[in-house]
Amino acid sequence: MTSTDANRDAGTGASTDASSGASRDTGTGVNRDAGIGVSTDASSGASRDTGTDASRDAGIGVSVDASSGVSRDMGTGVNRDAGIGVSADASTGASREAGTDASRDAASGASADASSGVSHDAATGVSHDAAADASGAAGSGMTTDMTTEFTTRITEAVVASLDGTADPRLRELLSALTRHLHAFVRETEPTTAEWERAIAFLTATGQACTDTRQEFVLLSDVLGVSMLVETINSDDRAGATESTVLGPFHMTESPARALGADIDLVGGGEPCVISGRVLSGDGTPLPGAILDVWQANAEGYYDVQQPDVQPPGNGRGLFTADADGRFWFRTCVPSPYPIPTDGPVGDLLRATARHPYRPAHIHFIASAEGHTPVTTHIFVAGSEHLDSDAVFAVKESLVQDFTETDDPSLARRFGIPNPFRHARFDLVLTTSDAPGARAPEGS
Repeated sequence: MTSTDANRDAGTGASTDASSGASRDTGTGVNRDAGIGVSTDASSGASRDTGTDASRDAGIGVSVDASSGVSRDMGTGVNRDAGIGVSADASTGASREAGTDASRDAASGASADASSGVSHDAATGVSHDAAADASGAAGSGMTTDMTTEFTTRITEAVVASLDGTADPRLRELLSALTRHLHAFVRETEPTTAEWERAIAFLTATGQACTDTRQEFVLLSDVLGVSMLVETINSDDRAGATESTVLGPFHMTESPARALGADIDLVGGGEPCVISGRVLSGDGTPLPGAILDVWQANAEGYYDVQQPDVQPPGNGRGLFTADADGRFWFRTCVPSPYPIPTDGPVGDLLRATARHPYRPAHIHFIASAEGHTPVTTHIFVAGSEHLDSDAVFAVKESLVQDFTETDDPSLARRFGIPNPFRHARFDLVLTTSDAPGARAPEGS
């Protein structure tokens, strides 16, 4: 029988006995058909050439008995495709190539026992491919790839879980929060201990909040978030009074007071008059405009910080502008002061070597019917810390002169001792429907 016929018939299941030591040429046709189920007995030590086609098709299920120490040429094709399912009897020490999983196992520590003398072509064969698989699979690269895939999938899964949120704005906010928070974790890779400390810090921040102290607002302030939110939501049209942070001490209702009243109920500070007008964007006075005012005393403390020293409402007042939009009241010149440092926010400032001071200022919320309210400060020109406000709230347009005034007649008019300090400025609001104006919260 010719070699060609033998190969064709063997492809249907024939078994060829090579016990005489004959060398069998398993050429292209043999390898292709033998892949269906041919078993070759190499017990005599016959040398078998498993070429490219053999390697490809033998991968379907051929079993090779190498117990006699057959030398096998496992070329590029063998290593690539035999991995689909080739099983080799390695009782003599031959290494096993079982595809992707075998390559991964080999990369993580599998070794081939060559005690029988089995020769492997490592240049283009098993060893070469196993190393390549290892670098992309079982080694550190595999761990990195799997970790990257998981961190991506978990973010997508959490965002997808929000799809049923009925409020579209809430869904948008929570989705963005999830993506950015996950990105922060991926970027910084906090340890478990660091994350637990972060949770403990936020817990302590919440526990520090009371009816008269808002530690979370203070945290938002010192991180610049309060100022960023305020600026984004402020009227960006030229001419409108610029906004700044609310601060943590707008905690109690300011008492209504008559124009010209003194909000410094304790005294001891340098006397001062604050006066001006509330105007619309086109310069029209806004009669009946409301001004909510609050400030620290001359020592830098708010009434809620010293309930045993200051009476409730000290440094606070709710004023109504007159028919010409004018307002005026008496007080003391405020002083720079430190924000509270006896809580978690103070710990944060110390850990970052930051000072806690704010420049001297007075708080205002101005509102009028049909106009967008503005929350702002008036800063005392020349005050310390104007260039390093702990809460990043200073804007140049809000810095005003508290002019030293020696005018007995004017002092009598305001009902204040002479000399005194006098700050004059206008507060400008925009109409609620004006281009660039933002609707107030809750509208």
